[in-house]
Amino acid sequence: RCLGNKTVSHIEIVDGVKSYFDYLTHESKDAIKKHKHKYNKADLIFINDFDIDRYITVDEAEKNDIADLLIDLILEFRIENMFQLERFIQENREVYNLPNNRILRMVIKSNTGVLRMYFDGAYQEAEKERKVQEAKNEK
Repeated sequence: RCLGNKTVSHIEIVDGVKSYFDYLTHESKDAIKKHKHKYNKADLIFINDFDIDRYITVDEAEKNDIADLLIDLILEFRIENMFQLERFIQENREVYNLPNNRILRMVIKSNTGVLRMYFDGAYQEAEKERKVQEAKNEK
């Protein structure tokens, strides 16, 4: 009914929704290895309020890799707080191949203690630099 007058010639039951989704958007490991053109997910049209994020699961190793990447980004770009990290993610999601917000927030929630230490370190480093700059400006 959602397709209107268009007929469907083939229906297939899918066990792994995410793997098919990755195949269609060329985000599968095989497609990446073959350097296939990656399709923008925003250009996809879904029917019946389909939400791919409901089918994405992340194992512990992937969560650790994401946490390590976030820490590396905090260190490299001296991100001082969660607001700056959120803004950085929004602006650079594609560049660093960051997952969707649901997965990122799940990883952030489970690593708040260590992330807070890195934010604090970035803030303290920036504060030292600001004080040195103020002292130079006063002279």
